[in-house]
Amino acid sequence: MNVGMWNANGTDEAWAWGTLLADVVRHLGDALQKDQGISREEAIRRITEALSAELEEPTSATLGDFHPGQN
Repeated sequence: MNVGMWNANGTDEAWAWGTLLADVVRHLGDALQKDQGISREEAIRRITEALSAELEEPTSATLGDFHPGQN
């Protein structure tokens, strides 16, 4: 992850990462619809539900550290 990439270009970093994650969720919704036949909306609902639950009560610890790079 290139943390600071968007900030270096004058964009709110947290907002940009949220936008990127939303794009990923929509792509996954499309893929699950095509692969498993569930509706895109249901797939997105289930993914965001799981994401919220995991953020509230993680099932594992976050490991690693942030090492600032050069942008």
